[in-house]
Amino acid sequence: MYHTHRATKRHDKIYALLGMSTEDVSIDTWDDMEIAVIKGNGYSLGRVSQVELDNSRPDMQHVDIEFNQTGQLLGLESLTKGHLSLSCSEIPKMSSTRWTLPASAKPIREGDVVCRFDQGLKPCIVRACNNGYFSIIMMTVSSWQSLFGDDVDISDRVNSLTPKPTLLDFILVWDWEETSTINGTAISCIESEINRDYKMALILDEVENYNEATRIIDGYAKMPGSMNASILPYLERYAQLCQDHQIWDQAEQLVSQMIQIRRQTLNLRHPDVLNDVVSLGSIYINQCSPDELGQIYKDGVLDSIKTGSLDASLFCDMMYIDERVFSLLLEYNSDSFLVTETWLESTCRYYGPALIKSLFNVKRSKIVISESVVSSAVANSQHAPEIFKILLDEMGDKILISNKAVDFAARNEEHGEELMRMLLDLRGSELEISDATTQTVVTNSKLGVRVLKMLLDHKGAQLVISEYTVWGAASNRGCGLEVLQLLFDHKGADLPVTIDMVMAATINELTGVEILNLLIEHKRDSFPVCEKTLEMAAYYYNHHFGPERLKLLLQYWRKDIPLPERVFISAKSIYEMGIEAIKILLEWEGPVMIPEDIVRAIRLWRYGAEVARLLRDHKSIEVVPAI
Repeated sequence: MYHTHRATKRHDKIYALLGMSTEDVSIDTWDDMEIAVIKGNGYSLGRVSQVELDNSRPDMQHVDIEFNQTGQLLGLESLTKGHLSLSCSEIPKMSSTRWTLPASAKPIREGDVVCRFDQGLKPCIVRACNNGYFSIIMMTVSSWQSLFGDDVDISDRVNSLTPKPTLLDFILVWDWEETSTINGTAISCIESEINRDYKMALILDEVENYNEATRIIDGYAKMPGSMNASILPYLERYAQLCQDHQIWDQAEQLVSQMIQIRRQTLNLRHPDVLNDVVSLGSIYINQCSPDELGQIYKDGVLDSIKTGSLDASLFCDMMYIDERVFSLLLEYNSDSFLVTETWLESTCRYYGPALIKSLFNVKRSKIVISESVVSSAVANSQHAPEIFKILLDEMGDKILISNKAVDFAARNEEHGEELMRMLLDLRGSELEISDATTQTVVTNSKLGVRVLKMLLDHKGAQLVISEYTVWGAASNRGCGLEVLQLLFDHKGADLPVTIDMVMAATINELTGVEILNLLIEHKRDSFPVCEKTLEMAAYYYNHHFGPERLKLLLQYWRKDIPLPERVFISAKSIYEMGIEAIKILLEWEGPVMIPEDIVRAIRLWRYGAEVARLLRDHKSIEVVPAI
């Protein structure tokens, strides 16, 4: 009562202080400050999730409490009286209830902690403060007796729990001055700041107040590396808290800080250093490869870090090992690690620049940058320019550029333009652009038109453009139309239009119709259409392709040559859409050859009557034996 109503007389304040005392609590006071610092052991029971004033009773308030397992097992949560005989594994981690409490001098807020001192009779409500202590908000929760009666012995209940709840160290400040004026001087003489913060983080973690616990942890994650080794136990505990709750970024910072501190006095292979490195590797793997496949590599990788021996099987599939883990393997196993050409190729192809730089820092004198290594670097779908630049910085003009490397650069759909510019800047007119390279460029669905324009500007008439190049452009589902237009603008009438080009456009799902129209515009008088082309158009007739390409090709089928029976067979194979394709074929005015089994089947189709009418009305139709 004395604390709740903010006692002003000194003897009342003393009564209030005595009211919370137990045998295991120490209280420090000062003559010149109305402040008491209370140290003792207790239990973190829950946190305040919401506070509402009682409109009908201004002196009362409704407080929603989320109790942890300890709070529930002790019976503080009114719905959990049945939990008293259960173990921790059988009840939820957090459970909420509402208490009605008298209004307090210091308003209760969301995030305040419900706790109870060991041997104390009643729980109290406290608030975490910046200097690593808790400020007392409500000394005793008066609803305790209303829930369980005056005869409840909470100590017996605590002793009966299995396992017993965690007993935590509390540092409480009870002040009759403004809390904001407390500068931590008085508290500092009781306990160090890092020790206070450490204890506070444990308490907040128990009630899942992760935001506040994370704020404390984050401060230590960013401390300078020159900190004294005395903070290592705290960093280790903070790091474990972060890992328990999958706060991987902060766990990484904390463990990295631990390694940095240990490395000031210990060598690379010291067991304490290696244990921290293994922990860091585990964080990397859990963070980036939480799936089963990533975990398969975990034990082997971490064991390699610890033992200093590398198993070649770890690198059989480079794509599944995070590059930060691999950097650890390099740094802490450099003596036993042999850089082979095959391994270097895989590394350049699947990893980023940070790992490649680490590799050169550790093994520069043992690395041979071959043509195949350069080719693998430019084939890297994510980091090719950066990795190629690293290799270029190492080798300079002596770097080996093969036709294969140029082809890989042309094929790279994310960085092809930048890579080709780097190669041209490096070799200029000496860079060989073969017909195969040009064919590769025009099939690049994202950057083909831009890379081709660069090559045309650089090579001009010397750039080899064959019918296979046009075929590749016609099959390009991304920018094929623009590539083909660029080729025609460059070569004009010299470029042929072949059956293979028409076939490639016919089966190009996305831009086939537009490319067919461009090919027709280029060679209208001699546009080639063969039986196979019509078969493909009929076979691929569906909602995505539509009727346009089949109708286009029929316009260029010679009227004196019957439509072959295999075209109808291809149309029939697509079931529901087949009847639509056959209707288009029968609307063609030239002679038609149709197998007799298809004629019989038409009568059974849903729209067979309409097709049968087209068969009767067609002027030149020949029913041939089934194939």
